[in-house]
Amino acid sequence: MWNLERDPFLRYSSALHKDIVTDGFIRILSDTGLDAFSMAALARWMKVSAAAVAQRASKAETLRLIAVAMAERWRRWATPVWVPEGQGMLPTPLPATEAEALGVRAWLLAGELARTRAAAGDERPAEALALGWAADRANWEAWWTRLPTARAAATDGDFEEFWVVLQGVRIYLAFLPAPDPALVGAAQRVLARLLDVH
Repeated sequence: MWNLERDPFLRYSSALHKDIVTDGFIRILSDTGLDAFSMAALARWMKVSAAAVAQRASKAETLRLIAVAMAERWRRWATPVWVPEGQGMLPTPLPATEAEALGVRAWLLAGELARTRAAAGDERPAEALALGWAADRANWEAWWTRLPTARAAATDGDFEEFWVVLQGVRIYLAFLPAPDPALVGAAQRVLARLLDVH
């Protein structure tokens, strides 16, 4: 049974076409890899004919819908949240489970598909993902400015350093062969030190 906590990048209960094709994109990535992704593979995953998928939306429109949905899912998963003081927890999840790691990989691979479409003259998927990246960064910058007074003297450069490390940690953990709780814990401690979270 699907639930948002266990599979934060999937939306099995949604009847929206963008959610269905995005779930298909993520499941195909998980089951057979990016090189197997195609409209025909998506149709097989949806258990409909390729003609039915093409009739609903063109390949270009389908990729745009995937980009839009991935940006929404990314923002929901990556948005910082406050945690009880003294717990030393990070304000965002890291890809600590296979489902989260798969979601991070899907987010990055959707970006690669968007760049491919942009090279072909269709900027819409890249624009949708750029909005997702911008919203993620804006959420973090807003969170950063609300840090306790102990961080009041932090500079813009401090945020940039944190932002770069966070992106690298997310990518590194997402591409491990299997989730590694020890490495997730080490990453949390490094990021906590950057945030002065104790």
